[in-house]
Amino acid sequence: MRKTFLFFLLVNTVVCAQTSVESFTYLGERYGDNESYLGFNPTLTILRNNEAPYPERHKVNALSFDFNYKWVNTDRGGIRLNFNNKGIGDLVSLTRSVAKGDKDSYVEETTYLGTLLGQIDLDINVNKPDGRVQYSIGVSHTDYIYAGRYTLDSLNGQFTLNPQGWHLTVGPHAMINAVFSDFLLVELSGGYGFTYARPISVDDADQPNAYYPDSGFGNVKLEVQSKWGVYACAHYSWINNRGPIPSSGTRLDLFLGFRFMLDKKN
Repeated sequence: MRKTFLFFLLVNTVVCAQTSVESFTYLGERYGDNESYLGFNPTLTILRNNEAPYPERHKVNALSFDFNYKWVNTDRGGIRLNFNNKGIGDLVSLTRSVAKGDKDSYVEETTYLGTLLGQIDLDINVNKPDGRVQYSIGVSHTDYIYAGRYTLDSLNGQFTLNPQGWHLTVGPHAMINAVFSDFLLVELSGGYGFTYARPISVDDADQPNAYYPDSGFGNVKLEVQSKWGVYACAHYSWINNRGPIPSSGTRLDLFLGFRFMLDKKN
């Protein structure tokens, strides 16, 4: 009953909002007026692999940081560009952990899912911004680094098994922007990437198999943006392992940050 009440309260908030996408302001200017935005934020990353033989050994919680860039045009037929990079923050976090001796990533059994170059989303607005909700569809290109390290008693050691390596993916992407009030904009987006190349395998992989089915990767992002530049975001990613080896790594990133307007007019 309580959840039902909260749901209808949320719907009522959207319905009663006396604003639209085109009237939403950001740092004193209209949001999406062919402007670009740059954000930095600390990140809490949660990695899991529930299909591993010992899933309790594949739980990683780490603090890092995230870099993201947006170029937004809210007109109908306008283009939205989103770029997100977590690779630099992951490298810093991993280096810090090894330096402190908290964890030797080359010895401990674990699973990693991340990116090196980052995620690029290119979407086109389907409808006009004169309403509270705007829909956009497009394409996404993302590179994924995936590695699952397992203990194999039969081989007397620990090995990285398929699926693994550096995957280059491309696929469909969609986005919904909803104005909840004159100071709050919510963005829900997601996409699926099909692997078109795997140029690099993990160095210590056990018998990398060129015939192992290519994996797919999905991601969903929910972002709450305020007109003052502060925003909060949850980004969930996962691998769609199409092969027989039990491995299903997931990643949840939670961050809170501030996004700067790079070409502020006033």
